[in-house]
Amino acid sequence: MACEANRVVKQVDKYGQLSEILLPYLRCVQSFRNNHFVDAYNAFEKSANAFLQEFRNWESAWAMEAMCMVAYEMRRLAEMADRELAAAGRNPEKLKGAGSFLMKVFGALAVLIPGVVPVGGVAPSGSGPYFSALL
Repeated sequence: MACEANRVVKQVDKYGQLSEILLPYLRCVQSFRNNHFVDAYNAFEKSANAFLQEFRNWESAWAMEAMCMVAYEMRRLAEMADRELAAAGRNPEKLKGAGSFLMKVFGALAVLIPGVVPVGGVAPSGSGPYFSALL
């Protein structure tokens, strides 16, 4: 029994970043299914920031497509969360946060792949639908 516990602890240490990505994401899915979009956005933002941190640690941009989809989904969740906040009479602020996250993504991409980040709001040719959808 103690041997298994040690193995689990070593795995958590080795894959700690994975838990920082997956656990908030699962909270997001649960909140989304319960139509609590503000809670879903907050959990997704935490998960997305952990994924972005891990993305920055990689030497290549093999997960660029996934990173762009995370940013796109964050924007969609932010819109739903802002509608929920406005309906409750509170200040809608989540779309602004999603925009800040998008700028972080562009910054990470600029480091990994110089010349890919859109300048002046224009997606580069050959970048696919991802940048166009994000802008």
